[in-house]
Amino acid sequence: MARILFPFMGGILVAPFLPSNILLWLIILVGIFLAFIIWIFIPSKYRIYKRRWVNGLLLTFLFFVLAIIGTWYNSPSNSPNNYRKFSDPKAFLIEINSPFTETAKTNKCLGIVKAVYFEKDSSWKTTNGKIILYFQKQDEFSLNYGDKIISTAKLNQIQGVQNPYAFDYGLYMQRRGIFDQSFIKENEWKLFSSNHLFSFQGLAIQFRSKLLSILNSLQFDKDNFAVAAALLIGYDEYLDDDLRARFAGSGAMHILCVSGLHVGIIFMLSNFLFGFLGKIKYGNVLKTGLILAIIWFYALITGLSPSVMRAATMFTFIALGNSFSRKSNTYNSLAASALLLLLIDPNLIYNIGFQLSYSAVFAILYVQPKIFQLFIIKNAILSKIWGLIGVSIAAQMGTFPLAVYYFHQFPNYFLLTNLWVIPLAFIIVSGGIFVLIIGLIGLTTSFFGTIASSLLNFSLIGLNKGVEIINLLPYAISNNLLLSKYEVLILYVLIFSLSNLLLYKKHTWLIPALSSVFLLVASSIMFQTSNLNSSSWTVYKTNGYSAMDFIAQQKSVLFGDSAFVSDQQIQKFILNENHVNNQIKERVFIYKTPTNSSYLDALVFRKNIILFHSLRILYLDKAEKKQSFKKPLPIDYVVIAKNANVNLSQLLKQYCFKTIIFDSSNNWWRINQLKLDAEALGLSYWDVNEKGAFVFSNKKPPDKNQRA
Repeated sequence: MARILFPFMGGILVAPFLPSNILLWLIILVGIFLAFIIWIFIPSKYRIYKRRWVNGLLLTFLFFVLAIIGTWYNSPSNSPNNYRKFSDPKAFLIEINSPFTETAKTNKCLGIVKAVYFEKDSSWKTTNGKIILYFQKQDEFSLNYGDKIISTAKLNQIQGVQNPYAFDYGLYMQRRGIFDQSFIKENEWKLFSSNHLFSFQGLAIQFRSKLLSILNSLQFDKDNFAVAAALLIGYDEYLDDDLRARFAGSGAMHILCVSGLHVGIIFMLSNFLFGFLGKIKYGNVLKTGLILAIIWFYALITGLSPSVMRAATMFTFIALGNSFSRKSNTYNSLAASALLLLLIDPNLIYNIGFQLSYSAVFAILYVQPKIFQLFIIKNAILSKIWGLIGVSIAAQMGTFPLAVYYFHQFPNYFLLTNLWVIPLAFIIVSGGIFVLIIGLIGLTTSFFGTIASSLLNFSLIGLNKGVEIINLLPYAISNNLLLSKYEVLILYVLIFSLSNLLLYKKHTWLIPALSSVFLLVASSIMFQTSNLNSSSWTVYKTNGYSAMDFIAQQKSVLFGDSAFVSDQQIQKFILNENHVNNQIKERVFIYKTPTNSSYLDALVFRKNIILFHSLRILYLDKAEKKQSFKKPLPIDYVVIAKNANVNLSQLLKQYCFKTIIFDSSNNWWRINQLKLDAEALGLSYWDVNEKGAFVFSNKKPPDKNQRA
């Protein structure tokens, strides 16, 4: 299956760069398929052993082209009935397609646009396509999965990357088939029909809501309840930023994502409970059916994340193999599950959870048995501990490059963390399932229910306290780590080569290992040299704040509103990626024009004029006082902030400039007014709210798709 999987993955990755002519690719697919059939049925004397490569080559091209067609077919923009193909509809018929998530001001869900209405001819057109819905909070709100509404609210395209090196949320959503979002006010929608039809997804959503209410009735501490909801049923909306940071910093974040560990426990418990069926006629078939039904219903309840689907698919192959008394190859099952999921949704290949899940499992299958055999321990308890250490090391080897690439950090005490959290996670999942079953039959307050919930609560306390202690240890996290896409590939080659060199003692692996080290060192030197000699000035896209960043010699000076400078959470989403990629070692935050200009050698503040290297920047956050210059002062850029009362005609008499930048602290009406004035005067402008951050840099601009 791996020989089929890799060309299929290659087809998915190159498909966006190829012409989307479906007829052409179908003709190519049919041609390859016919060639494959002809090759199979030609006389065997022509299909000698030396020509076996022809069979493999045709099969490779067949799945490569099949992936290209599948990727094209799964793109909503290629659907003739997609709602985006119809211009200026007056209203939308939308079906609720997910459970609701409550935020401070809205209720959020996914919707499917089933039809659009045109006022011109009073007609409805049948459509398809997913969107994100944000309903304004209101007193009586009772929409459920499957309900249909008519909305007159406008659809807005989900914006792509707005700040340098930032996560491209727009591209991320496009790969999930979602291009637009709608903010619906109370008077902009009405219920069209309630859902009364049966569906497995609707049943799973109702069942998950019931399980959440059972957990809520146990009156756990806020953090314990949040962890229990995430660990048991994959509901992570109650995890706050501090709790996520603690688990991520200690290296325990993976247990909060329902994955192979959780599905494996469900599989083992189901296998144990239905073990008696194997003793009756056709019992194995019935047992397998029940196990698969439980596994996939659990996967449905927990949201069908890529890691859950991978685990559920793998255990499906294992269960089917056991029912037919066939021993399955784990690598083959792993590749088959990946191929099946990618056939259903090719864009899963870009999903971080999908990538981490498969890289971790492959590393565990490949490396852990060899690590375990390095030391033969006869003591049963110590042997289990050694096995757990081997699993932790193997999983980190498989996920380390991707984790650093996406999250720029590494938990240094991951071994200690896993020795603590994995046994507790096993206890919590097993005990939690028992508590939920007791709750479903209404015995939560019974003697056994009280004992079980208390034990579950103590286990959650132990888990959270252990994670907190490990996270507070010195040097718990290595932060601001940076890898490019190419360095990730090189690092995987290095890890694979060193693993084979150490485990098999084959010196042939020394050549790729040393070559990888050389390439990584060379890449690091080039990057460091480039950063030392580079500088940039950025006007960030923020949520109503004024914020400018001056970067040079791995130092940053942020000039902005006091509210922005003091808000660590906002800075995390707007600044951090840019600072990590520029390897910032020193930061200075200022919120008013300083008299001290010694922050950077190349940065000087002179009232409302900022000199940065050869740039002259005029920053206006209030009305400009009339200056007496002999002739207009040359300025490269004028930054207008906080709805400053600026007369551009008068400003041109004092300063000579051609480009205006409107930062995020301006209101749209003020910007529109100034845009009209700028166009009349022949001035160019950059609206940060529309176009995203303005970046002036003496090096290559960031790849906007880097973190998508």
